[in-house]
Amino acid sequence: MFNYPRSTPQDVLHEEQEYEITNSYNGKSIYEWNLDGYTDRQIYMMTHQMMMYATIAKNNQNTDSTVCKMITAGFTGQLKGWWDNYIKPENQDQIYSHVKKESERDISDAVYTLIGTIIEHFTGRWSDNSETIRTLLNGLRCNPLTSFRWYKDVFLSRVYELPENNGPHWKSKFIDGIPPLFAKRTYRSLCARRISSMQRIKAKPPN
Repeated sequence: MFNYPRSTPQDVLHEEQEYEITNSYNGKSIYEWNLDGYTDRQIYMMTHQMMMYATIAKNNQNTDSTVCKMITAGFTGQLKGWWDNYIKPENQDQIYSHVKKESERDISDAVYTLIGTIIEHFTGRWSDNSETIRTLLNGLRCNPLTSFRWYKDVFLSRVYELPENNGPHWKSKFIDGIPPLFAKRTYRSLCARRISSMQRIKAKPPN
């Protein structure tokens, strides 16, 4: 349970992450999948768990199509209603039998197609969202400093969704988002560490 002085943004909502996460699968049992009340981020996390389950189930000699049927058998709540009533039987069959071309061979792609369909229907997008995340990060600020934990968690949650998350400019952006007095202190501390490190390198005798 997360306790923040204010709620995290709607696309993060760490404080609502009270759902149970299954940490292990045996690849033979049927597991419940329910996304009622989930945010987009939580839906992505759930579909990632589906992929983990599918990998283990395939290692137990189940075909991709069979694994897909095992996943849909565990749907409950909105997900079950969506699958039973919204997705037509012929569309269900298309998902179960979907294949992709790989090295001039037809490879079953049912699980990935199912997960892509879930994401598209329940989050409204199946495309790159990087530009929106960059815009949200540019407007993120830690004010006052008592919100630092909130700021850090929201910042990291968003920045790690970007392909260039290891860029050094994100470190500067993070520091720039905290109150100016503490940002200056942080920059001074980092500069002092760098100078000290460079002095140690220069003082080290050559081999």
